[in-house]
Amino acid sequence: MKKLTATQEKSRQKKLKKITEKLQSDDNKAIVSALKEVKEHGDASIIPFLIDLYLNNQNQEVQDELQKVFFGLNDQDAVRPILNAAEQNIESYQRSFLLSAIWEAGLSIDEHLDQLTNIALKSDYMSMLEAVTIVENMKRPDEDEPLKRNIVKVKEHLLDNPEQDDKYRLTASYLEILSEQMVG
Repeated sequence: MKKLTATQEKSRQKKLKKITEKLQSDDNKAIVSALKEVKEHGDASIIPFLIDLYLNNQNQEVQDELQKVFFGLNDQDAVRPILNAAEQNIESYQRSFLLSAIWEAGLSIDEHLDQLTNIALKSDYMSMLEAVTIVENMKRPDEDEPLKRNIVKVKEHLLDNPEQDDKYRLTASYLEILSEQMVG
């Protein structure tokens, strides 16, 4: 985003405030309208409101528009709040959706690999599948240390959980992808 003048920034902040007020309303039409505005005027500060809506508003039109917004995110600062929400005690399909938003939007998890691995190891098959997709599509981190840490963590998890089910195989794939990243 290009640098805004003080007046432009003040105007943008006013728009953001109005958008967040609409996002918190009980009127689904106002919410959908606000979600459309998020695409043009939003930034990462709006992510907690979007997550709250996703988790708590079951209106199909709202959910459809939320998907468009999440999958179109282009602010790297959105990754942390999305991962923080995915760590919470939420439904499996919700966690999977939040993780899919990261890779659908093409956001980088370089700085968040530890958090992603923790979520993946504690989650079900579908969330692990989303995590595998994220690491498959990530660019190699600049440093080896995060990869090494997560390789060890996943190996220990596999040793502690020797069941040979689908999630075990997917976790082994996660490990393989991390190891391939390490080799370069």
